[in-house]
Amino acid sequence: MNEKPAIIGVELGQLEQSCFVVMPFASLFKTQYESVIRPAVEQCGLRCVRGEEIYSRPRIMDDIWKSIRASRLVVAELTGKDPNVLYEVGLAQAIGKPVVILTREENDVPFDLKDLRYLYYDTDNPFWGESLQSQLKEVIEKVLQEETLSTYLEGIKPVHKLSFPSPEEPKTGEQSKPSLSVVGVWRASPELDMAHVESYEKILNLSQSGKALNAMEVVTYFIEKTPTVVQQLLTGLINGNSVILNGTSYTFIQRGKEKTYILDNYELELSPDGNEMKGLGIDADGVKAEIVFLRTTDVKS
Repeated sequence: MNEKPAIIGVELGQLEQSCFVVMPFASLFKTQYESVIRPAVEQCGLRCVRGEEIYSRPRIMDDIWKSIRASRLVVAELTGKDPNVLYEVGLAQAIGKPVVILTREENDVPFDLKDLRYLYYDTDNPFWGESLQSQLKEVIEKVLQEETLSTYLEGIKPVHKLSFPSPEEPKTGEQSKPSLSVVGVWRASPELDMAHVESYEKILNLSQSGKALNAMEVVTYFIEKTPTVVQQLLTGLINGNSVILNGTSYTFIQRGKEKTYILDNYELELSPDGNEMKGLGIDADGVKAEIVFLRTTDVKS
C-alpha cells in the first residue's frame, strides 16, 4: 500500500516587491543599513524593510514572519553571529526565500550557510561602503531575474506560480541629501570617570557625501604623565540633525602605557547653528559617557 507523502503548506500571503533586512539592533549596523543597504535595495526598485520598523503586534515574531513571507528576498547581516538573525535566516530558507548574507568576519558565517550568497566586506578599506553597495545591488538584480522560490532545501516548491507586483522605479540619492553639514574639524575634552586618566582630548576630522560620513579621529590622553595617542577611523550617517559615528579601526601613534584601545561609537545631535555636536560616546563594551564636540574650523570636502 502506497502512502501519500506528508505535506504541510505555508501561506505566503500578499506578495510584495520588498526586501526584508535582518541585522542586530545596534548603532554600528544602523549606519550600514541607512547608507549602504537601503540605497542598494531601493536602486533595484524594491521597498526596504528592517525588523525594528514594522513592530505592530504584541508578538514581534508575527510581524517578522509576515514580512519574510511577503518579501522578494532577505538580506542578513551575520557579523557577530546574532542568534535572532540566524533564526530569521532559517525561517527564510525553510520557505525558499532567497537570502543574501553580509559579513565583516568570514568566520561568523556558519558552515551550513557557506554555500549561500554572501558578501564579505573589510571596514579597513576606506571605500568599503561604496563597494558593498555596488556588490549588493548586483546580487539583488540577479535574484530578481529568478521567477520562483530558491532551491536551498529539498521539497520546497510553490503549488501555484508566484506572481510579484512590478518593481517600483529605482530611487535616486538626490532626495536623501541632508540640509546640514558637519564637514570640518571638531574638538572634545570629555569628562570621564576614570581616576587613572589625567587628561583626555579628541580631535575629529569629518568629511561628508550626502548622508554618509567618514572621519579620522586623534585621541590623546595621559596616564601617569605619559601620553597615549590613538588614530581611529570611523564611518557614519547624518539624518537631519542626528549624527551617528562608528569606529572601524585604530592605530597607536604613541602607545604610552596602553596595550589596546576600545573603538568608539557616537550618537550625537547637531545644534541649530551647526557648531556643536552633543550626545553619547559608547565604546564597544557598551559603556556610555556624555560628550560634546565643538567645531574648530571648516574643511573643504
